[in-house]
Amino acid sequence: MLKKGQIVEVEITDIGVNAEGIAHISDYTVFVPFALVGEKVRAEIVHIPSSKPIAFAKLVEVLMKSKHRIEPVCKYFLECGGCDYLHLDYKEQLKYKRNSVINTLSKMVKVPFQVEEVVPSIPNMGYRNKVQLPFGVVKGKVVLGFYKKGSNDICPIDECLLHGSWLTPIMKATLDYVNDNKIRVYFKGKGLLRHLVIRNIDSNICVTLVSTSKNLPNINSFYDALNAIYKNTSLYININKETTNVIMGNETFEIKNIPQSLSVMGIKTSLNPLSFFQVNDNIREKLYEDVIKIINPSEQTIVIDAYSGVGIMGAIMAKSGAQIINIDEISEAIDDANILYKLNGIDHKAYNICGDSTFVLPRLAEAILVNQSHRALDSSNDKLASNDSEESIKKASSIFQSYNDVVVLLDPPRKGVSEEVIVAIEKLKTIYPSLRVVYISCNPATLARDLAKLTSFLNIKSIVPYDMFAQTKHLEALCYLAQ
Repeated sequence: MLKKGQIVEVEITDIGVNAEGIAHISDYTVFVPFALVGEKVRAEIVHIPSSKPIAFAKLVEVLMKSKHRIEPVCKYFLECGGCDYLHLDYKEQLKYKRNSVINTLSKMVKVPFQVEEVVPSIPNMGYRNKVQLPFGVVKGKVVLGFYKKGSNDICPIDECLLHGSWLTPIMKATLDYVNDNKIRVYFKGKGLLRHLVIRNIDSNICVTLVSTSKNLPNINSFYDALNAIYKNTSLYININKETTNVIMGNETFEIKNIPQSLSVMGIKTSLNPLSFFQVNDNIREKLYEDVIKIINPSEQTIVIDAYSGVGIMGAIMAKSGAQIINIDEISEAIDDANILYKLNGIDHKAYNICGDSTFVLPRLAEAILVNQSHRALDSSNDKLASNDSEESIKKASSIFQSYNDVVVLLDPPRKGVSEEVIVAIEKLKTIYPSLRVVYISCNPATLARDLAKLTSFLNIKSIVPYDMFAQTKHLEALCYLAQ
């Protein structure tokens, strides 16, 4: 029997989904953070759950090092929860991640599949274009940082190597502003400032203070300080009064909105606090290129983007003649999509529907079936966002008979897609036997669950992982399913 506080010597034989080393002692599986495959280590047992034969340990000493172990370049690595693999050479990281995807999918997907090599991030440091830093107080001092692993305690930082040198001066200016104005930061439901959110794409800087109130003292002086560092910075205050771990609230106020235009694969768009962009520009371009290569959009193609955000991927395909149905439950995203498509002269190629795909996609599939059978559509679904959504669904469904190439594009949040969405896709498959599905996932566990269901009526054609989140345990995967 293992005991808490016991020192053990173990050999690491595998890596877990949370990037910890895995060892075995008798009937116990022991998890050792920062240990690598092939290493012999001394570890201290820190926790033994009563329900399972597993134990969690703390690395004490590496007795025999892996040839792939390297010296972490970040001074915060062992304390900060932002990175997982800075102690492992990059090529080996990609192998670990591919094996993790294979192992995770194998637990639930019972049909043959092959996972390609991970598409690397170039660069794999300084690549992130967005940061979300919580405010906190450490030893009586206001700080910005990241949460420590498995904790609500903040590790204060003054730089982050994943974000590049642009971050440090903005952090300093922010802390100077908070301290000079004696602004109370949020703690246990009290205080003002909760998070500092910054996005930097193509040198367009967008800064957002997440606060419980829009009434922040001397906010214009803060903007002046930011603008002295980076010209044409935009500044916003986002209001979040909820006692949850959700970072952004629903209300946003402009302090200084400098028009910030950028181009994504020929699509003109703008930057604002609620816009969704993948955090890694290099991988985003590769991922989008591969999605478009798979779909091969033409005048005969109609794409249902079930989690569209502002609809950039659909807009790229609309430029090639495809008809796009964008669905997103965030009204601001759909508003931005309407603007985006008009700005690029392709608004005639899109229907932008505000609503949760859990309710909209089944409704759309039913409406398409009704159009084919010439019967009445039941309008008793009160789960849709609005009458406008109902009307948009009817209009969108009426055009499907003009297309013979129907694609469903899924790019859901980490929780994956709902059962209702999968049932709706299966119904669409009965209407369009050649239906194709392109699934972009940031969570292999929910991807495995969803593929187990989708493969009951579709075949996996390819699975490609992308190192969207280099130096961390996370990745993005692109799965293509067809007949």
